Amino acid sequence: MKLANRIQKLERTKALAGSALLIEQLQRAINRGAEEAFIRGLTDEDLETLGAAMERIAFGDDREALEAAKRKVLGELAAEPANTTPEPEGW
Repeated sequence: MKLANRIQKLERTKALAGSALLIEQLQRAINRGAEEAFIRGLTDEDLETLGAAMERIAFGDDREALEAAKRKVLGELAAEPANTTPEPEGW
């Protein structure tokens, strides 16, 4: 294996290791059925770290695929009506 590839692999491992604790906590929370409480208890920094870790897991180094997925989600959100909750009858 070339040195540059090995360094890149080590950097990726180090980056994922920093968020491994958060991912493990998320897995335990989901197993307990308490994911909502877990998510609400995270700081903004925790959410950023967890989001970045999920992106690396899902897309690896494929930045184009990541950006395409983000554009798709944002496009779908923009297309949704602002109020999707039906009003009660008689209103």
